[in-house]
Amino acid sequence: MRKNEIGILWMVLLLGLAAPGAAVAQAGLAEGEPAADEPVAGDPSGEEPSGEEPSGEEPGGEGLARSEATDSGPAVDPPAGAQGAAGGDAPEPGGEAASPAEVRIQHLPVHSVTADEVELVFHVRHPERLGRLLVRHRPLGEGGGGVREVNVRRTGRGWVALIDTADVAWPGFVYWAIERRGETERPVFASAEAPHPVHVMEPEGLAYERRALRRRDGRRSRARLRGDYVQLGTRAVIDSMGDRQELSEHYYLLEASYSYSFFSEVDEIQLALGRMRGNVVHLGSSVDERGIDYGRAAITWRALDLLRFRTGVLFGFSQSGFEVGASGYVIIGQPEGTSLTFGGEGITTLGGTGKVRLGWATLPRIPMGATVEVTTYPAGEDAGVRLLYDVAYELYPGAYARIEGGYRGWNSTTGGLSLGGELALAF
Repeated sequence: MRKNEIGILWMVLLLGLAAPGAAVAQAGLAEGEPAADEPVAGDPSGEEPSGEEPSGEEPGGEGLARSEATDSGPAVDPPAGAQGAAGGDAPEPGGEAASPAEVRIQHLPVHSVTADEVELVFHVRHPERLGRLLVRHRPLGEGGGGVREVNVRRTGRGWVALIDTADVAWPGFVYWAIERRGETERPVFASAEAPHPVHVMEPEGLAYERRALRRRDGRRSRARLRGDYVQLGTRAVIDSMGDRQELSEHYYLLEASYSYSFFSEVDEIQLALGRMRGNVVHLGSSVDERGIDYGRAAITWRALDLLRFRTGVLFGFSQSGFEVGASGYVIIGQPEGTSLTFGGEGITTLGGTGKVRLGWATLPRIPMGATVEVTTYPAGEDAGVRLLYDVAYELYPGAYARIEGGYRGWNSTTGGLSLGGELALAF
């Protein structure tokens, strides 16, 4: 009895130990793993396969790829080029190959220049594919007329187009660039419908010349005819017979001149021919005839737009012989507008004159002026004062007619009327 109980206990113990191993084996079979006694697919033992075709992949490869996709995010397909390169696939029929490099043209536009030759620089990439590069230009504000064409040539500084100095004038010009291939043209910078403007900056001298010519309608020459009559009063003299006489003192002046305006540092030159005749009475003596025929030259120098200097020389013959004279004036402002002029002149035996003139042009086409003179002319002695007022009328730009009137005081007891006029024609 005791022996039977011991045997039953041993059997129960053995069955308990064998049960877990069987469960594990059954679980492996349920998952599709081969049993230990079944042949493995592809086994070189020559036994029959399990019925499934071999996948050609390493065991566990699919599970590894899925694991990576799960751990790091969705799987990304490789690029088509890489896949084709890896697999040696050819491009699909009808696919476009990479296009060849195209020509590229770059240009930094010019906005303002001086009145000189202008250089336009272009940079070209892949010039072997470039057609003919051209720049077209025309004066600013001329619509579609006057178009000129310049070739763009290759230099060490790049591709350069030169616009000649003759075509670079105030106020400026416009330009655009095209590429020509056969009969075809394409714009590469701006266009004929919307060209790029370039403003020409003039030097101050050229700007002044342009303004002055505009005021005169382009006229540079001027001819003048001037006349003066000055009454000096009367003096009482005793003649050789002891009789008292009242003698008149006066003189007149006629002058014709021609002037040409450069409107530059030398603003104007003037050449003149003149004639003066008169008489002067010395105390206790008879009438002394005075007169001179002369030629005069003067130059007006422009230091600034509102500052000028006028210098002149005079040569002539009088009753006393050869005469020499000189003059110098400072002009502040515009000579034919609002200005202040002061200076003096003199002739060897006829005397000298210092003057100040204030001119203004408050009324259109009617400039005016007032002058004060201190002079010994024409006797060279007994200084007197002359006060003058003048008014002119502009006939057309650069041409005018002027009259003046005033009083000439010879000394404290004598003096007389002073009248004058001037006609100037511009051409």
